[in-house]
Amino acid sequence: MILKLNKQIKKLISSIINHPYKTLVVVFIFWFLEWYWGFEASFFISLFFLFLLLKLESRILIFFALLFLISCPFYLMFENEYRAEQMAIYAYYLLFIGIFIALIQSRKKRTRPRRIRLGRRRKKKTKIN
Repeated sequence: MILKLNKQIKKLISSIINHPYKTLVVVFIFWFLEWYWGFEASFFISLFFLFLLLKLESRILIFFALLFLISCPFYLMFENEYRAEQMAIYAYYLLFIGIFIALIQSRKKRTRPRRIRLGRRRKKKTKIN
């Protein structure tokens, strides 16, 4: 699993390098939204557009969301409730974005089903001389 994640992160970095205009659009979205809504909202919205435009695997986001959820009990053990709540909120955002992107990608992969004819095919009539 770690090897797959490593491969996906390398793909993420190479996609960012190979698509500079799409990455620039995402940076512009981040900058514009950060100016109005702040860092957190602009970061997660920009992350959504980055994964959507570069057609990256949504499993990366879901993996990090699970890591954030796993970290919550440890923060609570050390009585850092504020950080545990923040990690839970970030995990929720990442899960939502990851599942939404997965739905979009599965919708694009789906093809139109072929029509099934019921009944027999008609045989062509041949002329006999």
